[in-house]
Order: sequence, then structure tokens, then C-alpha cells
Amino acid sequence: LDKSNQRAALGLRAIADRYMEMSRLNIKRGQFSRARSMLSKAISVNGRTPATQKLSQDIRKAEQRRVVKRVTPKPSPVVPKPDAKQTIFALNTADLSQRNQAMVDQLWSLGQRVKDTREYVLIYARNDSEGRWIYQQMRKASTGYRLRGNIKRNKKPRVILEAPLD
Repeated sequence: LDKSNQRAALGLRAIADRYMEMSRLNIKRGQFSRARSMLSKAISVNGRTPATQKLSQDIRKAEQRRVVKRVTPKPSPVVPKPDAKQTIFALNTADLSQRNQAMVDQLWSLGQRVKDTREYVLIYARNDSEGRWIYQQMRKASTGYRLRGNIKRNKKPRVILEAPLD
């Protein structure tokens, strides 16, 4: 209220700095909507500054890098089954719990593979929500193709690809 109160101004800057710090952390985690939300809160507390403008640019650049990574995904660990009709992809439980960029990239590459090979998908997840999330990530990579498969609950999350049924 009192614009000449320097102590209050310092307090507002400290709050804005904390929001910006949380925004940077969310960028590292690949959680861009949360990063933008924290940036918005920093701006509402202390107004637009050169630092908030730079952070806004950093969020956009990080999102663009994420899109580039999706174009050339890293290969997933493959464990062939003895009957050679199935391929098992183990999912790291820590990455899956965080739903971080490494997990998104792995599921993206699986989704692209399924689109190309038309394999049948079996998703084993610890709960329904996690199973749906895995499916959604794979579906995003296979636009124009309907993933065929099933979701089951299991303590060990994994994706199994089977030869096409057709």
C-alpha cells in the first residue's frame, strides 16, 4: 500500500524471487504449465521485470527443446521373451512416479514404434490413473493410429508389445 516502504518492497521481491525459483525447478522437471503458473504469481506480486521476461523466454526455449527431443527419442530398454512374440519394456518406477521427461520420451518412442509395427499393447501399471497416463503418452506419439491393447494392474510397471493380431 505504501510504495515508499522499502522493507515491504524487499519482502515482495523476496516472494517473487521464490516463485521464480520454483518456476525454474519446474522447468527442470519438464512441468511447463506449473513453471508458467509460478512465473505468473511472481509477476502478480512484483510486476514484470527483466528477470521475469527472461524466465518466460527460458520456459519457451525449454518447451521447444522438449519437442525436438520427441522427434529423435532414445531407445527403450528391451527384454525379449523366450517365445519371441512379445517384447517387454520395463518402466522405471521413480521416473514413472514423477512423470518426468525421461519417462515421457520412453513412452513417446514406444508409441511411435506401435504406430509403425501395429503391435498389440499390454500396459501393466500400479493403478488405473497411472495406466491411463501411460496410454495417453503413447497415444500422443501415435496420432492417426488407434492403439490396441489392454491395461492391467501390477506392482511392476511395464509395457509389453505383442505381434499384431491381424
